[in-house]
Amino acid sequence: LSRLDREQQEEQSRQAERLQRKAERKRYMQHKRVVEEELVPKATGREALIEKKKAARAMKAAGDISPEYKESDIMGGGDDFRSHMKRAQERKQRYQRKKEDEKSFKVAEYRAKEDEKMRVFREMVASGAVPLKIQPR
Repeated sequence: LSRLDREQQEEQSRQAERLQRKAERKRYMQHKRVVEEELVPKATGREALIEKKKAARAMKAAGDISPEYKESDIMGGGDDFRSHMKRAQERKQRYQRKKEDEKSFKVAEYRAKEDEKMRVFREMVASGAVPLKIQPR
C-alpha cells in the first residue's frame, strides 16, 4: 500500500471511531434521561413554573454578593501606565531595528549582485567580447 492509501485508511478508521463514540454518547444520554425521569419525575405545569421562579430568585440573590477588590485595582495604582508605555516604546524600537536590519541585509544583497554583474560586464568589455561604442550625437 502506498503512503496515501495508508493515510486514507487511517483517516477513515479515525472517523469511524469518532462516529461510534458519538453514537455511544447519544445512547448513554438517552438512557440517562430515561433513568432520571423514572427516579425523579420532572415537574410540569404550575409546579415547574414555581420551581423556575425559585431558581431565578436564588441566582439573583447569589449575584448580589460582589467580590472584594483592592483600591489599587479599582482606581489604578502605581506607575503601571508609565511601565506600559515604556514596554510599548521598547517593543516599537525592537520592531524598527528588525525592519532596518532586514532592509540593510536586502540592500547588501542587491549591491553584491550588482557588483558581480558589473565585474562580469567589465571583464567582457576588457576582453573585447562586447564592443563598446558611444553613439555620436
